[in-house]
Amino acid sequence: MFTNIERRASKHFKEIFLLFNLPVTDPVKLSWKYNVSAEKKWLFRFILDKRLLTRIYKFTINYSFTISDTSDKPIAIHWDYRKKKWVSDQNSHSFCQLLNQNYRLKNVIQQLDLEQLAIKQNGRDIIITEVPLPGSFMFTLLPPMQYLIKLKHEEITALKKIPLLIQHSIQA
Repeated sequence: MFTNIERRASKHFKEIFLLFNLPVTDPVKLSWKYNVSAEKKWLFRFILDKRLLTRIYKFTINYSFTISDTSDKPIAIHWDYRKKKWVSDQNSHSFCQLLNQNYRLKNVIQQLDLEQLAIKQNGRDIIITEVPLPGSFMFTLLPPMQYLIKLKHEEITALKKIPLLIQHSIQA
């Protein structure tokens, strides 16, 4: 029964990915990669969230890039939607201040309905995770319903722009 649902989710995932106009370098069923270079990588995924009588496939975008130096304190920050600013999970206060001063970035973020926007550091790699509400696929058993929240052209542009603006802020 759920095989059909996963097949539909895979079809919708492919439709969404193709809207980004990026070539696939490593396709897997619900996870596709595009390697810009050895230092810059995009990863698009549908992450399954199982609930009672419901399956939600959350569209997730990861963009990673390499920085030249590593700090003693790893970066772990996220966008706070209520405060409309970056907040630190740990000791990344200076990094938060840097991004909070980027008004162009803040304006682009506020144009989107995002469930999550986070930045983490793993060694020399910075990983930006975006989980937009548009692009998700839902299936409910009762009542039987399936629904894809479609992405608009402006949302696609913003989702591609956010990681690049963050990268520019960090490497400037």
